[in-house]
Amino acid sequence: MRGAGWFNGLLPSGSAFKLQAGSNIRKFFAGLGSAADDIEEEAGNIYFDIFPDTTRCLDDWDEQFAISGPTATEQDRRDRLLSAWRETGGQSPGYIQDTLQEAGFDVYVHESAYFLTDLDAQFGQMGKACTATACKLGSLSSFGFGSFGTVYDSVRIIRDPRPFIGGFVDNFGGLNDLSDSLQFGFSTFGRRTGLLLLNELVEDAPAELDDPDTWPYVWYIGAETFGDFAEVSNERKTEFITKIQKVRPRHTWIVLLVNFG
Repeated sequence: MRGAGWFNGLLPSGSAFKLQAGSNIRKFFAGLGSAADDIEEEAGNIYFDIFPDTTRCLDDWDEQFAISGPTATEQDRRDRLLSAWRETGGQSPGYIQDTLQEAGFDVYVHESAYFLTDLDAQFGQMGKACTATACKLGSLSSFGFGSFGTVYDSVRIIRDPRPFIGGFVDNFGGLNDLSDSLQFGFSTFGRRTGLLLLNELVEDAPAELDDPDTWPYVWYIGAETFGDFAEVSNERKTEFITKIQKVRPRHTWIVLLVNFG
């Protein structure tokens, strides 16, 4: 800390302005110099405020990135800020999954398409040629007890999203799988199906999803195994939904297979 030293080069050269130890003029400028010391220290620390691990302005950065909701520790809060800081773009399911996981959400992103494998592949394997919908191994033909047609070792299936949207209450027998609801009197029981995320959470599939051409654009966010539900605390529900809305491609539909509790 330089204190009165800030003013050595600014004062006249006369003896009356010598900043000798114990002099009143030195004490005066030492008082002024303490403010300059504070300014110098603050200027040196500003650099560290641009990093989530060292910033002193967590409240300001949370406001900047529209982050809200409680965290267990300050480090959790810094980790959450780092995740928001790194969101520089990307529209793949992997990018969205990584973004959510870096923010502390144990969720996975599943696309609509999946492959059924080893379908009738025991005949006439002649090399695989893949298309958008299937991988063909060759053709088979036979007479008598045999069959003829194209042989596939895998077929690409597009999920119909409508059975996964509904919002049934999960309070019957601890069912773990997606299933139809059961009606007893005025109560509905059964494994909860997913919620569609539009501008808000929706329990009913819109008419647009009756068109199979929309199905490839439906993504599912849930547990690692498709159909199992992920767990997200109710305290972080708004943060979770806001983050998905921020990074998801605009042409996709998002079905949440998530329990908020």
